[in-house]
Amino acid sequence: MSKSTEQSNEGPGTTGGIIGSVDRVKTGVKRKMTAQTIETKYKAILAVERGDRSKSAIAKEFGIPPNTLSTWLKSKEKIKTAFSSDGTSPARKKMRTAKFEDIEAALLKWFAHARDQNLPISGQMLKVKANELAAGIGEPSFDCSTGWIDRFKDRHGICFKKICGEAKSVDKSSDAMVQWADDLHTLLLQYNHSDIFNADETGIFYRMLPDRTLDFKGTDCHGGKRSKERLTALVCANMTGTEKLPLFTSCSKFWGF
Repeated sequence: MSKSTEQSNEGPGTTGGIIGSVDRVKTGVKRKMTAQTIETKYKAILAVERGDRSKSAIAKEFGIPPNTLSTWLKSKEKIKTAFSSDGTSPARKKMRTAKFEDIEAALLKWFAHARDQNLPISGQMLKVKANELAAGIGEPSFDCSTGWIDRFKDRHGICFKKICGEAKSVDKSSDAMVQWADDLHTLLLQYNHSDIFNADETGIFYRMLPDRTLDFKGTDCHGGKRSKERLTALVCANMTGTEKLPLFTSCSKFWGF
């Protein structure tokens, strides 16, 4: 009798049985870890150093557990250095440094100087320049890859942008423009479509630089003075396309167009 009672106590429904074991297992939704930027960590550290609130209140404000804030405080000097560094983007979430720091520093300096001169830079140009710098510094083991360039751009907040020009659009809604369009329409009604010609000039810029470049995030992307050496072509044809006048070209280098 005692043996059967002992066995029944180990069965389902008791504290020592299977259900009891399951009850002791903690259940719930696993907390999702979210990486924070260096800037967020820096601001949280400054909030703690001001001393006007508790650490738990600051952690709640930044949406992090208190132990995460404690981890940041243990590395606060490293975080402050990373945030104040000119070569590190505050939007980065990790403070890893490059394996070839001397090459990275030289490449970043060259890139900043090139953009100061309004030169458009591509990823391929960065790769070529990085290999040149590695050869000059004496790093035979360095072979710049696309991945290294991508991490370089991420570490320093560099992205691809379109260079803004100085062209201005025509205000088609102005009274003068509307009146001009009405007058032109009335005038053209007096002629056949085959007798209405349109001529316009276009430039062939054979030394024109690209209008897209890599640049630092958060900066205005401007281009320098573009080369004026180009061929200017004048094209002319009638409205129906049945008559096209011979193409007239001139070189701006000599004619000053």
